[in-house]
Amino acid sequence: MHERVLTTDPRRSMGAAYVVDPDCWGRGYGRAALRALVDAPETADVEQFVLGIEPDNTPACAPPPLRGSRR
Repeated sequence: MHERVLTTDPRRSMGAAYVVDPDCWGRGYGRAALRALVDAPETADVEQFVLGIEPDNTPACAPPPLRGSRR
């Protein structure tokens, strides 16, 4: 398997993917996972996190913003 990332953005970026069982949506598990990722010492120099949300996951589509985040 070969992976390649192409970007024109000069900032240090990181993508993340995770899955939360729909039966557990709305309980803050995704927010806790993102908070742990953003606050981890290993990601301290990351300037931009790139995330995607499934449109039918209504609780995740309108969360209070994480520090410094924007849509």
